[in-house]
Amino acid sequence: MAKSNFTSHDQALESSNEAFLLSEGRPQEHEPKPIVVRPKATLYSKWIQDWWLAEIASLVLGIVAVISICVVLLDYQDKPAPALNAVLGVGITLNTIIAILSTVGRASLLYPVVQCMSQQKWAWFSSRPRPLTDLETFDQGAQGALGSLLLLWSINVRNFVSIGAVLVILGLAIDPLSQQLLRYDLQPVAQLSSPAYVSTALQWATDRQQGQMLHWEKPTTDVLSLVADPPLYTKAAVQAGLLSAFSIINDTEPFCSTGNCTWPTYLSLAVCMRSQDVSEHVQKIQLESKLKQKYFRYFLNEDFYIDENMNGVRLNVSSVATNTPIIDDNTYPDNALNFSQTIAFSDNLYPIADIFVMYNNGSAPEDTRFSAFEILLEWCVQEFSTTVINGIATTTRGKSTNKFTGDRGSFIIGPRFNTTDDFASQSVMSDALADAEYMIANVTHFRLSNYIRKTIKGSVSNVANSNPSWLTTSDAAEAIYRQIDRARDDQLQGDVGQKEDVEKDLRKFFQNIATSLTNDVRTAENHTFATENIWALRSTFMRANGTAWREQAFVRVQWGWIAGPMTLAILSLLFVAITVVQSSRHRQEVWKSSSLATLLALSDEIHSHIGGVRSASENESLLKPTKASMVQVSEGAWRLRSAQDI
Repeated sequence: MAKSNFTSHDQALESSNEAFLLSEGRPQEHEPKPIVVRPKATLYSKWIQDWWLAEIASLVLGIVAVISICVVLLDYQDKPAPALNAVLGVGITLNTIIAILSTVGRASLLYPVVQCMSQQKWAWFSSRPRPLTDLETFDQGAQGALGSLLLLWSINVRNFVSIGAVLVILGLAIDPLSQQLLRYDLQPVAQLSSPAYVSTALQWATDRQQGQMLHWEKPTTDVLSLVADPPLYTKAAVQAGLLSAFSIINDTEPFCSTGNCTWPTYLSLAVCMRSQDVSEHVQKIQLESKLKQKYFRYFLNEDFYIDENMNGVRLNVSSVATNTPIIDDNTYPDNALNFSQTIAFSDNLYPIADIFVMYNNGSAPEDTRFSAFEILLEWCVQEFSTTVINGIATTTRGKSTNKFTGDRGSFIIGPRFNTTDDFASQSVMSDALADAEYMIANVTHFRLSNYIRKTIKGSVSNVANSNPSWLTTSDAAEAIYRQIDRARDDQLQGDVGQKEDVEKDLRKFFQNIATSLTNDVRTAENHTFATENIWALRSTFMRANGTAWREQAFVRVQWGWIAGPMTLAILSLLFVAITVVQSSRHRQEVWKSSSLATLLALSDEIHSHIGGVRSASENESLLKPTKASMVQVSEGAWRLRSAQDI
């Protein structure tokens, strides 16, 4: 009974409220005549609430942001990537600046767009009766990209509001598109403050450096029985070349502070190598031993030969030089070795070393079973080209010259590069070297030449009934024979002919000696200056300066991606301008996205028909068949009225 009374009371109260709304609150037949209180006009109410000042200012800010992106990109295009510091020392990059401008531009451009989309809904209902559910569709479209997509999908849009929806959707892609504007390419940049140099030598003398010692040789009557050797570091350079096995000795390592350096072509005093196949000069004769045994002798001259017998020599290495010095005050310096028996290199009468190598080529007995090569080591002035890439140095040799002149006090003087055509003037390291003299002291040359004569010689023989079956008389002979033996193995494996292989391997072998000696001459520590000025001048050590490079990121602008922000800016400007003109032309108040305008716009008839607010789905079901149109009921007053009540 109590429950029934409570229900009756609620029903009575609801009926009285409805009666109040219909009778006193909102009469159905006539619009109310409210008392209009005009507020005092202020900057905010006149230009921001009732006009488009805020939207226009935001639009201008967005356009300025897009233009700023273009200005920044133009300023940094093809330039090193900037290293900028923000407030409090927080590092920022150019990408961060572009991202900030892009975000500001997108937000500033989309704000007036969504406001104009909200204003467009009033124009939408002013044209003809529309379903009331379109109010929510427009509001959702102004809230984000998904709502705009639903707006395009839900409404058969044939007016300008579709551009606003497209712009909101396009706004999602602006940030990713802006990030594609920049690309960074690594490019080497010269570091002028970072050192890069490689040692070179202009003149070379060791006879007064590191006290010399006399070295004993087998007593003879010639003048070479008791001669000082070169310094230990020079002897070590010769031995390093001899014992380098099958590896290749690199040229002098440069100093490169950045790991990537280049040098212009530079010159240095050096040791050069030449070789020539002289097998055609090998002669063969038959001899008879004291035991009446016949054997063959293969020879190049009376001092250089191989006798073939059962335990015959397989390899013979010897210097062309004889122990008879040439002493001629007019042409040659003192104590020169005699290289007059040379076959291939008569153009250089005073080399560092001239060596014959004769070896068994494995041919049949009736043929010439021995081949011969002649190798020359000589002083030269060499062009070098050096690069360092990622810490790995590569040096190549260019042209060289051996045009020197003899002198009694110093073995080699010259060349002066302004009087020879061997090198162009730009090849030298500096103008000071264009007229430089490259000099090797007489005693320095003679002691090195004599040491090589004593060192690079020997033979390899086959010993019967022995294990191992090979006998060598020197390390040099063993090293050379192993080079030849490897070439023979290559031939058995189907590689190129033996003679070509042997020549190639012998060139590598003796080039190692030449390179090792050149490095010795170019090593700064070996240029110990004596107290006398003349000897200091004879040990001139120099540096060829190069350029150190460091990879640096350079800005590359991909201008095609600017189309996204530019399109958003241009279409936003067009959309806002048309909306402003459209509202002014129809003398429609500027309500934009105001929710108060929506609440006040619904007429009493619509309120009466719908009743109270229910669930979202029920509200949509009730409003969907209801169409309304925006009409002006009095000056400055507008109503959304049901189509059947108009």
